[in-house]
Amino acid sequence: MNQFKCIFLSFFTCLCLFGCKEEELKLKANEFSDVTWYTTIAPGKPYAVSIGEYISFMDASQGVLTHHWEIDSGNYYLSPDFNSRDTLEKYIMEGVGTVNENVTANVLFKESGIQRVRLYNTFSEQVTYKGYDTLSAVQREDGIWVIDTAFQVDVYADINPHLYILNNDEVIAELPEGTVIDDDKSLWDTLEINAGDKITYVDSTKIGRPDYRLWRLVDNAITEDGASLEEITTTFHYEKLGNQGAGSVSIQRANEELPKANINVQLPYIFKVKTPEIEPSVIVRYDGNEIFRLEAGATIPAESEWPIVDLSAGEELEFVDVSTVGQSNNRTWKFSSGSLDNSTDSIAINQYWENGTHKVGAINAIRKDHEYLINGSKEVVIPLKVNVTTLAITPTYSVYYNDAVVFNFAEGDVVGDPSNWPTIDVSAGDQLVFKDETLKGSPTSIQWTLNNADPATSIDWEVEASYSVAVTDAFEAGSVSWVREGMPIDDDSKSMQLPFYIQLLFPEEPTYINSDISQTSIGANVLSFTVSENLQDINSDAVKADFEVLIKQYGKEVSGVNIKEIRLNESSRKQVEIEFDSPIYNSDSIYVEYNGEMIKSLANVSLEHFENKLVVMQGKENKLSGFVTPGFSQSSENFGGAYGWWTNTSTVNRFEGKSSDGDNACIRYLAPSYSGAKVFIQSTEAINKMDELDEGWYEITMDLFIPEGVDLNIFKVQYRANWSNIPFDVSSIERGKWVTISRSFFTTSTIGQSRQDFVLMINSINDATGDVDFYVDNFRMTTVEKRP
Repeated sequence: MNQFKCIFLSFFTCLCLFGCKEEELKLKANEFSDVTWYTTIAPGKPYAVSIGEYISFMDASQGVLTHHWEIDSGNYYLSPDFNSRDTLEKYIMEGVGTVNENVTANVLFKESGIQRVRLYNTFSEQVTYKGYDTLSAVQREDGIWVIDTAFQVDVYADINPHLYILNNDEVIAELPEGTVIDDDKSLWDTLEINAGDKITYVDSTKIGRPDYRLWRLVDNAITEDGASLEEITTTFHYEKLGNQGAGSVSIQRANEELPKANINVQLPYIFKVKTPEIEPSVIVRYDGNEIFRLEAGATIPAESEWPIVDLSAGEELEFVDVSTVGQSNNRTWKFSSGSLDNSTDSIAINQYWENGTHKVGAINAIRKDHEYLINGSKEVVIPLKVNVTTLAITPTYSVYYNDAVVFNFAEGDVVGDPSNWPTIDVSAGDQLVFKDETLKGSPTSIQWTLNNADPATSIDWEVEASYSVAVTDAFEAGSVSWVREGMPIDDDSKSMQLPFYIQLLFPEEPTYINSDISQTSIGANVLSFTVSENLQDINSDAVKADFEVLIKQYGKEVSGVNIKEIRLNESSRKQVEIEFDSPIYNSDSIYVEYNGEMIKSLANVSLEHFENKLVVMQGKENKLSGFVTPGFSQSSENFGGAYGWWTNTSTVNRFEGKSSDGDNACIRYLAPSYSGAKVFIQSTEAINKMDELDEGWYEITMDLFIPEGVDLNIFKVQYRANWSNIPFDVSSIERGKWVTISRSFFTTSTIGQSRQDFVLMINSINDATGDVDFYVDNFRMTTVEKRP
């Protein structure tokens, strides 16, 4: 690290860097020794100048034996009486070279890059320079002490522009360093471009190390989306036809810590903007894969050199218009063969039936109704042929078990000897999926014949077959046949055995309910649940007595609703359905239990008993759609601390560490020595917009926790759309645990009402007495299907 200390000339008071005689600055060597120096660079600033500028250095050391400055070749010393406002080259000291013994060294920098100014002093005793860093003299073998240091000066060359112009990402012009731009515009190069072409300017200037530029485009230039005029590159296009100017660029060194520099460059080019020629481009795909491409402007080869695509009758080719050159915006396909004659679609799908070799046709790319280009078109032949052959039906199919392929019959496979057929293990009651994938031969129908399966036959291309029969030995899977008829080609047919065996398994696993019991749909009088194993057929009349169903509505038992049928779901032997002989409603609380032995798995294992399972009723979605969560999990800085709610009393607040559903928050009411004053929290209409309601019955539900010993009798909800007050009698609910409470209410239509908010409160001496402390969570409202 070079050791130095520097000050501005304006800081000098007793010492003048210029206009003083060197003799006046010298001290006698025998007085004392010290080392120090000054420069015209301000303290803390980098040693950086533009080429052709100078820096002055003065050695103010005392007790020096010998002294000299040394500079790199290509730079020069200026005489002490130079005038900084004059041409500096006039003051270059002739014959001095790179070494100078003067106290001051005025260095003119004519070479760019890192340049060195060396100071070499000798002393009879040890000296130390203390500046930003400490530099101590080093003793030579002859006993003389030496200070040898150098100043590193970063000299910036003049900015020498280097620019590129690209058309659609291809370089069309380069302005290299040192280019002299002629003032006569008639001598400038003309660049032919198409209207709409993406023109890119690139500043590649390195000499002079610029760090900023500003592109100045002519008025007719339209910048591309996202383009900046201050970046290294900028993009634009022309829409107006004719000759257009190229603009200019200002290239700068703008960093305040560096020598300032700026150069304005007129781009010496004229753009000749013309209407683009249309050049069609086409991609041809087979089965989703690209098999041929006609590039824009490609030379069409002789017909004998055209590639040929082999197709079986009925197969398709996909023709995709990918034309961009000339900005075409429409097209007409002209097909020589196949199912299509003409098409204007951007993607045309042509199906081929006629045997033989055929040309595919041509495309006419069209530009019409363009924003700024004149109409035009160009038609080119697509140099491709198809060779169509009518093929026999070639079977291909797959068999799936639990969504995995367990057997595959591919093109070229044979049925083979039955003694070599594989065996597929299937748990009794499960399904195999047979999926036909035959393409070659274009069959028009299929028939599956499946042994010991339901269905036993199917004409679907994909069939789900269930196996629930009590067959213990492996058996042949069945057979399949295909027919092609009514097509533009000859009829054909193919039949074959399914070359594998099926072994049904009957695992004696525990059989138990493994789901909720749910209403199958809104308004349905059917419940369903799933079990762990496939079941035998259910004798409904025999097992109905093994089920007990209790239906309540708001705590009162409902009578007159009986089980009509117990059955298996049509598509799953693991799903049991319970149908009632009367309607059920989402306001019902339905409890189901089973205590019997007659529902059994296919392995003859009885369904395990269950009791008091509460049914999940449909159509009970929370109508408070604007709420962040059904509870109070999200905090807020508003009064009360719960997002979507507010209160102006300190007795109600969001409370963390307690909730009914694990969200870790609820609302706490805490009012010592309750006196009957209103204690409430109110939903904020702006945040918690509720669905507007039709006239009808609705249900408010919430979870309540009342600690032991708290005397709370009534908790009230006010629905402010129609100012309904809905009291909940909570005097007898169990204390010390979360309890769900519900209450239905009737409202006229609230559509168009100005507010839909709720107030949760106690506000009477009859509501509570003493120290009140309780918690509310999961406030919600649902539509109620009231029993008639």
